[in-house]
Amino acid sequence: MDEGQNADARSLSGEEFEAAVVRIGGLLGCVWLLWAAYSCWLFGGGYNNAVGSILSFSGYALFFVLGYLTLKSQLPRGYPIIFCSCILFGLAAYSYVLIHFRSPGIGTDGLALDLAAAQTLIHGHNPYGVDLSWAFQAFHLPSTYNTPRADGTIVDSMTYPALSFLVYVPTELMRVDSRWLSFAALAAAMMLLVRFAPRGLKTLAPLVFLIDPFHVEYVVGSVQDILFVPFIMVAVFVWADVPWLAGACLGLAGAIKQEPWLDVPFLLIGIFIMSVGNVSLKMRRVCVAAAAAGVAFALPNLPFALGKPAAWTAGVLDPFLAKNVEVGVGLVNLSLSGRVPLPHWALALLASAMFFGAMFVGWRYFKTVRNALWLAPGLMLFVSPRSLENYFIYLLPVCLASWFGTFAAQSGRKMPFGRISATGLKKVAACVVALLACFASACGSTAGVHATVAKTYDTSGLGMANKLAISVRNDTVRSIAPTYLVAWSGFSQFLWRCVTGCGRLAPRSERHVFLSAPDYSAAIPSGAIAVVRVVDSSSAEEYESGRFAVAFSAVHLLNACLCGTKDLGYLVPAGWTISKGDLASGDIAYATGAPAGRLTLRVGPVGVRGWTFRSVYQKFVPFAHPIAARVSKDVLYRGGADPTQYAGIAVADELGHFVLFGWGDVPRTVTYARKGLFVIEPVDKGAQSLAIDFEKYRRAAGVVASGQLTIRLVVAALAPKGNLAATFSGFDLIGNDNRLGPASAAFAPASL
Repeated sequence: MDEGQNADARSLSGEEFEAAVVRIGGLLGCVWLLWAAYSCWLFGGGYNNAVGSILSFSGYALFFVLGYLTLKSQLPRGYPIIFCSCILFGLAAYSYVLIHFRSPGIGTDGLALDLAAAQTLIHGHNPYGVDLSWAFQAFHLPSTYNTPRADGTIVDSMTYPALSFLVYVPTELMRVDSRWLSFAALAAAMMLLVRFAPRGLKTLAPLVFLIDPFHVEYVVGSVQDILFVPFIMVAVFVWADVPWLAGACLGLAGAIKQEPWLDVPFLLIGIFIMSVGNVSLKMRRVCVAAAAAGVAFALPNLPFALGKPAAWTAGVLDPFLAKNVEVGVGLVNLSLSGRVPLPHWALALLASAMFFGAMFVGWRYFKTVRNALWLAPGLMLFVSPRSLENYFIYLLPVCLASWFGTFAAQSGRKMPFGRISATGLKKVAACVVALLACFASACGSTAGVHATVAKTYDTSGLGMANKLAISVRNDTVRSIAPTYLVAWSGFSQFLWRCVTGCGRLAPRSERHVFLSAPDYSAAIPSGAIAVVRVVDSSSAEEYESGRFAVAFSAVHLLNACLCGTKDLGYLVPAGWTISKGDLASGDIAYATGAPAGRLTLRVGPVGVRGWTFRSVYQKFVPFAHPIAARVSKDVLYRGGADPTQYAGIAVADELGHFVLFGWGDVPRTVTYARKGLFVIEPVDKGAQSLAIDFEKYRRAAGVVASGQLTIRLVVAALAPKGNLAATFSGFDLIGNDNRLGPASAAFAPASL
């Protein structure tokens, strides 16, 4: 080897090489911070939302700080702590945006059932064997997120070990969003990897959770598997040195979900092979680990198992014994597509063979596959009848923790957690204080004018706030000429009209103001989170109120009048959506001249024989009173067993059951194989409306009474010979009201 080659070798060894690897991790962390900052701006509302703007700005600022420190000629002392603090801030900021803005609702039936079980326990009842299906409606979970069984039912009871819902009892008592627990588990897993990693890999290690941009969204969404990952990571790091701790951690992981159960044989095999001494000593260490795992699993589960032994056993064994519908991204995906048709029993047999085969390989070739053993449970699930994505996304961090354990064993470090130095704690505290100061200064910049929402009103009875009573206080030393913006859900912002209390606001003064939405689209939907922004029309400075929630009694038909926004040029009335599949031909027009709005659907001749139809639809909750729909009678029922052309109102549930109301000359109903009803109602020639009594036909059609339904305005024809059109001009309520609960209070000020 010549001198140049020696120089190259020296440049790739020792402390310089270690520092270079640390810098590479730091630069990748900077790239991730850029992505997190932009995502906070994009999904957090950007210009329209102060919180999103602050989080985004802070993320970009940390990018410059971390970039500068990473690219200095000498890395600062404690650089890994600074790096981790910046990454954790970006993770917390993006998690906040995900939870509060992008995905404010629960997204899996598993989390909904866990929260329902926690609430059941809080009320003093054992949740096992209890019907928890009410959770789906309580958390507004779409039926597509349910876990269906082969017999047509769904999973609606507790099917996880007890710790899966016990961890949510504190969050439910404190009324904290349960998904922050997933954030805490993710942060803990990242910090464990940093702690376990050798010195040169401490900046690269946590990136295994961040390299996929959607990973954080998946974890901090509603998939709660991340809760058991830190426990498994500790188990696989210490399994060679501290068997009882490894067993206890794996037992706690198994007390949350069933996937960690599949890791137990591999843990015990590894402890036996890695133990020093005779067979008796090896077996003793294995028994200690197994006993610790059993005790850790039993502690949270025993009270519920003793209270309802049959229900508890059926619940925790449900994923293995119940006939849930096959689904997944593994081999079953090819089977369901018809490419590799395999029956359920064949997939189950293949998964079992894969599992026992992996155990044999682990026993026979342990030294070779030691750190890859933790892929084996995922490989088994990959070929099983159910192979969901969350079964695989945590395998790599676990294998990485095991790999870091080999480094620790080779360096003589026996315990996983060394003492954290006082200097390290001071640096962490300094980072936290600096970040809090950044938040405080950013939030303090909005001081000067304060707006407080006193009351919201729904004067149109549509379940949307269209009037606001607010109090505005000017604490500045100059007068302002305020205008008022109202933003809801972080993205939509509208200029509202000031009705009373308008005009310039003097320094150090306060005024009560009533605001009115300019049109239907600017009103705030029930359930939305909104803010009022006071804008000084002279200086363009903005001052934001606190966030407030809008909650009215559930209205069955949003936008019942088909009201649309004239000045925004909508072709379809606000609140209604065009079915994209219906746009092959024909057109949809909206007449802005009608006071209540009018919608015209047209179908024209087609070249081939078949049905053609146009429709617009809207989601709503079931209406209990009849409604009157106004429509022209250009398209009528023409007789026969099935209609050849019609205009009508279709109401359908999420399972496909429907009631279709058509206009005709004779009363008639046609049943479609228990899927729904086609109802032909008579209409007087001089009348412009048809009474639709949905409840009259709902049960016969099999439409589910609860949950969200879809209402469609539709015009259809079988091979029309000429142009057909139907004009819908709105709905009227028949009876006192059309709400599930009491009507909202009338808006008192006469001036409004």
